[in-house]
Amino acid sequence: MGNQTLYAGDCILTYSGHYLNVFDPNPDYICIEDIAHGLSHMPRFAGQTAKFLSVAEHSFNVSMSLRQPFCLEGLLHDASETYLMDIPKPIKQHLPDYVKLEDNLMRVIAAKFGIPFPISPEVKIEDKRQLEFEHFHLRVKKDSAFTPMDSEIAKEIFLHRYGVLINKEVTNG
Repeated sequence: MGNQTLYAGDCILTYSGHYLNVFDPNPDYICIEDIAHGLSHMPRFAGQTAKFLSVAEHSFNVSMSLRQPFCLEGLLHDASETYLMDIPKPIKQHLPDYVKLEDNLMRVIAAKFGIPFPISPEVKIEDKRQLEFEHFHLRVKKDSAFTPMDSEIAKEIFLHRYGVLINKEVTNG
């Protein structure tokens, strides 16, 4: 990663060293390690919680709560946030261009990993259930015994879950 350029037009530099143009994403530059890394550092609720909860842990929990064939889709349902950030819904609904950008990127991610787009109703229902659980335990009942994991653990379990679902070992590089 020694000669990476900070400014590269419409591209962002990913953890693995790829330059990804989020406006015209090349699926070859999207990898599960970048997704796991990015989501493990991304806070839920714009970080406005009593304890840090990563999008990676949220996605893992969604995946674990679903039955096959929805588990991989549940794990990757927020994968676009790796590159675009997690913008809270009340703000996102006022950014139609952002929503189009996110949908296009998610369409490319979904095709790369073989999951449906748009996201299945089963995944949306579980995502909402997890959202309500997280809101209650990390925002309403701030002294909750619910303790989210740190970002490195979240990244490891995300990668492990992905490996289990595709039947292949994936390492935390």
